[in-house]
Amino acid sequence: MVPVGVIMQPVEHSGRPHYAVAVRDLRARRQAERQIHFLAHHDALAGLANRVSFGKRLDLEIRAADADNRKLAVLCLDLDRFNEVNDLFGHSAGDAMLEAVSRTSASVPERGIERHHQRLSGTLRQRPFFKACHEGE
Repeated sequence: MVPVGVIMQPVEHSGRPHYAVAVRDLRARRQAERQIHFLAHHDALAGLANRVSFGKRLDLEIRAADADNRKLAVLCLDLDRFNEVNDLFGHSAGDAMLEAVSRTSASVPERGIERHHQRLSGTLRQRPFFKACHEGE
């Protein structure tokens, strides 16, 4: 199904009432809206959640952990001497490094962990949210 916008305006022609109708395809607009929403909540380079998105998600996870009487852990991964990579090899090398670390850390399978990444101030931070574990695991 194609989303459309319809505008109808009454007009008079030759002394008789008629309607002028315009139909506009909204697919491009909807795609642009999705892109704007994504960019408002993610870093454009690495596609990782930004500070605002992370803060909201962390708040939700803390409230859920409190409600379920379970523990929550937040793990921060910091890249030492990252600024030196940018200074010595340029920002494109630093960006490539961030993307590689993001891909690598996101591909590590860990049972019971939902991954959430964030890029802050030129530093990639990985923040898994630990889900409740079953007894004996």
